Amino acid sequence: EVTEQVSDGESTDSWFSVPTPSTARSRSGSPLPEAVVAPEELATIYAELEEKWGRCVALYVHGSTIFANHVPQDLDLIAVVEEPKHELAQDSPDSQFVLGRCEVSVYAKECFLQKLENMDLTMLTCLNTPERFVLKALEDPRVSNLKIDLDLLEASVISYAVFTWKKFQRVLDEWKDPYKSSKNAYFVFRVMNLGCQLAEHGRIQDLKAVNAKWDVVRRVYDDLNIQPGDSNVVEAVLAHDFLLTLRDFQKQIERAKSAGGATGPSEAQPILDTCAVCLEQKEESATANDTGMLSSSGWVRLVNCRHCFHASCIAQSLRVRPDHPVCPMCRAFVRMDGSSNPNVLKWFREQVRASKRSRYSYAGYPATLRIREPVEVAA
Repeated sequence: EVTEQVSDGESTDSWFSVPTPSTARSRSGSPLPEAVVAPEELATIYAELEEKWGRCVALYVHGSTIFANHVPQDLDLIAVVEEPKHELAQDSPDSQFVLGRCEVSVYAKECFLQKLENMDLTMLTCLNTPERFVLKALEDPRVSNLKIDLDLLEASVISYAVFTWKKFQRVLDEWKDPYKSSKNAYFVFRVMNLGCQLAEHGRIQDLKAVNAKWDVVRRVYDDLNIQPGDSNVVEAVLAHDFLLTLRDFQKQIERAKSAGGATGPSEAQPILDTCAVCLEQKEESATANDTGMLSSSGWVRLVNCRHCFHASCIAQSLRVRPDHPVCPMCRAFVRMDGSSNPNVLKWFREQVRASKRSRYSYAGYPATLRIREPVEVAA
């Protein structure tokens, strides 16, 4: 079990830890938490980097370990090297290696800094990772002098969220992996939350702020028995929540730009009286898309209309006609499209894909921004 937060969103425990001497103390005099990587393990990683990749100037833990929301199968690391020994392809397994439980993604220093300055959320998370997960910090004026660019942050975060939203559908329907699909569906909400924290505070204060959302998404997949081909069902249940988080993030960006203004228009009230599929009245305690208690009998509002249904009922309706994912009442599309919110949905099409926004496309694992400028390789 993961220990509750003690400060700054950091836990005193981790899914991955190795014993440290009982006499070890922090600068404040309190006992140090267990190390994430054993010294001999770390030495092996540094040796591999030095021999085959380049001189390591930074090494960060990332992924499920730092978020501590579920038990990961491995330990993900991001390494930054100076004077790489060969070209490091972006967003490619060719720039990764595995040593035991450790999966290491390697970036040239200049590439890492370019991504960082373009508000790449993966790189920003590295800079905001609790100290115990920073195995070697990157020392560079471009890091210490980094300022949050709100325009770039908005483009980057929404692009990442859209990329992850589309990926959950692909992983479910094409890769036929419901578990990995659920991880992507949940991670959309983490991306938006991290963006909100960066816009509001200029840093990520709590890496575990949306951990409860993982339980919600897993409950949706388990209770509705989500299987390959069910992406319409997942969209019907979660798309309205995704739309709300997108709006909240854009409002936070506007507040940060105007120092507290811009709240945006309120949303039309949902139609909640009766589930149009089973004709049962809504229970008094139910609320539309109650993400804290959502189950198969939970009350779900569709993203493009005001109609609400039991999660199991709308799932049943969509499975009968998988090629026609529409509301049973008004025939509105249950997936996010142009009618959901033009100010939000433009990010699904024009702005992300237009040439001037092309650098804000995400790819790979860990997902990072594609930087178009070439990165020089040492002779």
